[in-house]
Amino acid sequence: MWKRLSVTLIGALLVLSVLLLSSCYVSAATLPAENQESVTLTFEEYSQLSRNLMTLQNNSTKQLERITQLETLLNEASNSTNQSDTALTVAQMQLQRAKQQTQEQAQQLQKLNESLQMQSEQLQKANTSLVIANQSLKELSDELKKRQAQDKKNKIMIAAITVAAVYCASR
Repeated sequence: MWKRLSVTLIGALLVLSVLLLSSCYVSAATLPAENQESVTLTFEEYSQLSRNLMTLQNNSTKQLERITQLETLLNEASNSTNQSDTALTVAQMQLQRAKQQTQEQAQQLQKLNESLQMQSEQLQKANTSLVIANQSLKELSDELKKRQAQDKKNKIMIAAITVAAVYCASR
């Protein structure tokens, strides 16, 4: 949009410059050469010529003012375009940084997921080991209870045999 405006303004400036130059060329007085005849004007012709020259001078002044205005507008449009370009460049840089940060975060997330997976596998192994240890502990506990019960039976038998032997020995 700004490029179209700047191209239009430049075109307008060129057209106005051509018009200004052509009006100045037409209004420029030519000096009579030595071999040319002089022209005598009536007062009315002189007045008309003076009005025409004044009109051309006013038109030239107006065109210069308009050219100055158009140059000012062109400069403002150019500044605005430069500011927009700068803002766009800054936004593109920020977008690029955001993309890089997103990629870095995605990589970190992937590493964290891998770490979590490894920890999950280690936890499963630890749970399996704990289940095996609990089974072994239960088996050892059951074996200990059996031996304690066997020891108790053995003590009772020894006590019964001792009582029987003492009874037999005393008789």
